[in-house]
Amino acid sequence: MTPLTPQDETAGMLAYEQAQAFASVRSHGRLLAAHLGFLLALIALCGAAWRWGNGEIFLFCVMGSLLFMGAALEHRRRLVARHARNLQLLAELEARYGEDLPWLRVERHLAAMAALEAEGRSGV
Repeated sequence: MTPLTPQDETAGMLAYEQAQAFASVRSHGRLLAAHLGFLLALIALCGAAWRWGNGEIFLFCVMGSLLFMGAALEHRRRLVARHARNLQLLAELEARYGEDLPWLRVERHLAAMAALEAEGRSGV
C-alpha cells in the first residue's frame, strides 16, 4: 500500500466534503426550496403586474422567471455532475489507498458512536 500523498489527501477531503454537502442539500430539499421560493416570488410579481395591467413589468417577470428556471436547471445539472466526479475520485482513492483514508476513519468512528448511542438508548 502506498502512503497517502498530501495532494491526494487534499483533493479527497475536498471531494468528500462536497459530496456530503450535496447529499445533505439534496436529501433535505434545500436546493429545490431555494430555487422555488425565488421563482414563486417572481411568479407572484407576474400575477400582480398582469392584474395591474402593466404589460412591460409582466413581460419582464415572465422572461425573468424563464431565465431563472433555466439557470436553476443548469446549476442543478452542474452540481450533479460535480457530485458524480467527486464520488468517482473518492472510489479511486479508496481503491488506491484502502481503508486508511482520513474520511473513512471518521466515517467508521461516527458509525461506531451511533451504534453505541443506539445501544445505550435501547438498554435504558
